[in-house]
Amino acid sequence: GVVNQMLGKYEKALEYYNIAERLVSGKEIYLNNLADIYTNKANIYFLRKSFDQALRYYEKSIRLFRNLDRDDKSILSSLASTYMNTGLVLLANKDFNQALDYFNRSLQIKDKNAFAGSELVYQNIAKAYMGLKEPYRAESYFKRSIERSVSRFNENYFRLAEVYIDYGLFLESQGRFDEALDAHN
Repeated sequence: GVVNQMLGKYEKALEYYNIAERLVSGKEIYLNNLADIYTNKANIYFLRKSFDQALRYYEKSIRLFRNLDRDDKSILSSLASTYMNTGLVLLANKDFNQALDYFNRSLQIKDKNAFAGSELVYQNIAKAYMGLKEPYRAESYFKRSIERSVSRFNENYFRLAEVYIDYGLFLESQGRFDEALDAHN
């Protein structure tokens, strides 16, 4: 399923995920695997912009992860990622308050366990605040995203370009064109 997904063969990937789901369903020992299968299915639905389907599978995944060993770092990391992805679906649906809730859940787990990726959560929190028309909060989180990216990685971190593009678009929306140009540069 994962290989087909990476190749963009989403229907084939879903076929394999469905087979995997049937093989592990109802078996307590495979609940972690089932949660991962649901997440992978949700990722495909998200990419295909079937947001209701994606949300349904992310929620199923979250329910399973929350019932697993919360001391297991890999489970917590998966849960944090699934919260983040759920927030992205809600952001795409313009449900900004709900998206913020999921982003904050992800951030709490990531910060408490020193997991990577909080810079991306900050970026998406900023986008949610943009959607809520709260420019001061949005800017604060864009700056946190940039600072965290630079401190964790460096100024040449490849994902930093994405943050600067979003930050530049934000500045442009605020009529701050010179600053927007600097961010884009």
